[in-house]
Amino acid sequence: VIVGLLLVHFFPQKTISVLGEAPRKTWNYLGIGIGIMFLLPITLVMLAVTIIGLPLALIGFALYGILIYVAHVFLALFLGFKLFSMFNRAEITTATSSQLMWAVVLGAIILGLIELLKLVPGIGWAVASIILLFGKLVFVGALASFDMKFLKQARAQKTL
Repeated sequence: VIVGLLLVHFFPQKTISVLGEAPRKTWNYLGIGIGIMFLLPITLVMLAVTIIGLPLALIGFALYGILIYVAHVFLALFLGFKLFSMFNRAEITTATSSQLMWAVVLGAIILGLIELLKLVPGIGWAVASIILLFGKLVFVGALASFDMKFLKQARAQKTL
């Protein structure tokens, strides 16, 4: 919850952009997320085998873990805002920071309920795991795409 509140406070426009764009390009971001989640660790392990690549691989694994965690936070934000907008009829593109902060709290509660779904005998764990994996993959792809767009814009403006 704290990381989500910090994201909303310090990066409100990027947060709104990612949350607004992810539902429109779900399948694109899902493909990118699958590639990153499954191919990046293999690439980093191959890089770690070399002496020169070991420090880069360690940094890569740290960034990979941060990316997955932030994707989880964005999933909570997205689910929380969907629930919030059902009652408030708010749009993500015009969301205020207080609405996003409430979305973080609601999203954390929703993710907790999804985790509780794993306790349901039978297929509860499978359903919860599929929901969480799908959401994380989409937001890993969305975050990676937005970071690449940011880098391209920074290079074009010669600020990086």
